[in-house]
Amino acid sequence: MRTPLKIVITRVWVLIALTVSIAFADEEAESNYYPYYEDRAAVVSAGLEAARRENKLLMLVLGADWCHDSRGFARTISQTDLQSIMSPRYHTVMMSVGYLDNLQSVMSQFGHPVYFGTPTVLIVEPHSRQLLNRNSLAIWQSADSQPQEEYVNYFNQFTISNADEFLLSDVPAPVLDRI
Repeated sequence: MRTPLKIVITRVWVLIALTVSIAFADEEAESNYYPYYEDRAAVVSAGLEAARRENKLLMLVLGADWCHDSRGFARTISQTDLQSIMSPRYHTVMMSVGYLDNLQSVMSQFGHPVYFGTPTVLIVEPHSRQLLNRNSLAIWQSADSQPQEEYVNYFNQFTISNADEFLLSDVPAPVLDRI
């Protein structure tokens, strides 16, 4: 037979569990940052074309609404003060990775074999289709724990007019020796 104290404790734990579940369910329901596209190649092509037309870099973000860091990245770059940096520089395309779908066809367009985690943020020069941030892709896989100052510093460094600097700095040293 249960004592009244055990019943109260059980009810409190059930109430806590329900509250936590509802809080996470609400957060998940509100986040629709990463649309799923059947024809991802067409979306990437359209993004590149829009970036060329707007004279901006393409920021292709491969993420997932189920990923804590992907949601954190999307929320942070949506903030007004970051938009003043992002909007003039980047044409942004957010794309769902599904449940870690094989996106080799997307990644290989930019000379990178695969994505290793979410979010993966690709900064692409739209005319040459060159990946500018190859050496720093992994930083955003812990996006939710990055301070806003890191976002500002990181995304401020890339512009359409200085893309060549990143193209040369991103080439492995043995290739530079042969140029």
